[in-house]
Amino acid sequence: MNREERKESLRSDETYRDVSAIDQRTGRRYWEYYVVKQLGEPKKEKVNIYHDVFVQNTGRLSLTIETKTQIFIGSGTVEITGGDQQYFTFSRVNDRIVIPGSSLKGDIRQYAEALSFSCYDASCEDELCPACRIFGSAPFHFKGKVSFEDAKLLNGKTRIITIPQRWGPRIEYENGRKFYYHSAPLIESRDREWLEVVETGGYFNFNLAFENLEDWELGLLILAMGVAPGREFPLKIGGGKNRGLGLVKLSLELDRSFLFLSPEEMFSSPRPKAIKVKEENLNNWVEKYLEKMSSGTREELDKIIKKFREGKPDGQR
Repeated sequence: MNREERKESLRSDETYRDVSAIDQRTGRRYWEYYVVKQLGEPKKEKVNIYHDVFVQNTGRLSLTIETKTQIFIGSGTVEITGGDQQYFTFSRVNDRIVIPGSSLKGDIRQYAEALSFSCYDASCEDELCPACRIFGSAPFHFKGKVSFEDAKLLNGKTRIITIPQRWGPRIEYENGRKFYYHSAPLIESRDREWLEVVETGGYFNFNLAFENLEDWELGLLILAMGVAPGREFPLKIGGGKNRGLGLVKLSLELDRSFLFLSPEEMFSSPRPKAIKVKEENLNNWVEKYLEKMSSGTREELDKIIKKFREGKPDGQR
């Protein structure tokens, strides 16, 4: 299906914009997605700490992922059902269902970009914006300060489903990022595709290693994962977001999350000295991040987080 592509910008008085489209078969208008406006020009700083020393917060966070809807993370391969129907398979490693760490890192980075004065294309070079400092920048040859393990399925089932064919982006926004609502729009389409999904109510777990993160950088990371106390929200990950797939809730396992007291021991000792991360650490890190913002920007930030939490068009029950 041909869809007109064009570029638009959000107005200065918009924090986000709900965007509708018309179903080409029925003529019915429906809510398609929303766009969160970039907070402002990226605030870039020189990086003076690299990966050869450990002078800032270094440790590990352990998280669980609960699937609130069916989710699809494609493996890039196609298989055939007993009825000769081709379907896209879910990602696996050694026959075990996983969400690749690279997929998690990319999805969480999008939320971090929307919640900070960051670029939207990982293009920083001589100086780095907040997202590039944390997640990395290819032009700067900087791998970032966080590393995501693959999330392994602990409990859950897979099923093969059919959805209306997904379309590519229709509009590009020069000063905003697109996010999808929690539920799926009702689309009529003769063109279908078949996917292997993990069902609602599944659980994954993964570890996230971080090194040399300043307090405020940890605060942004905690916010972007939707696990900041009092500012929680679910995330959309993977494929089929515009068809109602991909809604998940991350939870931080504090008993299994640590700050290393002697980070160098991570490479020299099987049991490096560490302390457990506490909720007061999370609150402190988030507050350090918020302190970098004006009161007006903090209000905008909370509006964005509320939108992420509700995941629906304004005025819709």
